[in-house]
Formats: sequence, C-alpha cells, structure tokens
Amino acid sequence: MRVPSAATGYAEPEPRAHLVPRALIGPGRQPVLVESFAFVLIGLAVGAGALTLLPEYFPAARSLTVGTGVVAALLSGLISRFTLDAGLPALSLAISAIGSALLVSVLARPEPAAEHGRHRHA
Repeated sequence: MRVPSAATGYAEPEPRAHLVPRALIGPGRQPVLVESFAFVLIGLAVGAGALTLLPEYFPAARSLTVGTGVVAALLSGLISRFTLDAGLPALSLAISAIGSALLVSVLARPEPAAEHGRHRHA
C-alpha cells in the first residue's frame, strides 16, 4: 500500500513493520518455520531412537526409518498446529512426537532379521 508523502506529494511505499508475513505469525505465536524446525528435530530423534534402541526390529534401510520419522513428525505437527490454531504449541509438539512414533512403529518387524528364512509352526 502506498502512502502519500507530505513533502513530495508522491506516493511512497509504506515502511515494513516486520519481515515475517502476518499470516505466518500472530500475537504471541511462534512462526511456522520455527515450529517446523522443532517438528523435524522430533522426527530425527524418534527415528534415530528407534534405530538405536531396537536395531533388530528395523531391517530396512536406516534412511527409510529416519525419513519416515521426520515426514510423520512434520505432517502430524503441521496438521495439529493448524487444527489447534497455533494456540497450544506444546500440544502440537506432543502430537508430532506421538504421530511420528506410531508411523515409525509400522516399519518394525517383530521377528529378528536373522530369522527371516525360517517358518514358525504351532
């Protein structure tokens, strides 16, 4: 929006109050990029933690497990952020961690990787 100048009479651009678009930040709210970075860190922690604590349950590639953790945390965190209208960032982080853990657990195989060739009989 242009504001007319009293000195020159020409319309000059309005000074920018901030660099972050108003749609991404509201009063007392965190920007989406900051929370997205936190969601990615949560996903990395969940994926790396699953591989560190239970490596025998994840015979697939490590990048698949960590990538699933990151994508699941990012998606569940952003969905919860926009659903809750960014009013509760701690709850969005918790939902992100739970969603990431649930989707990483889908990749887990209960039987150890060494027993893949054998059949279980009752």
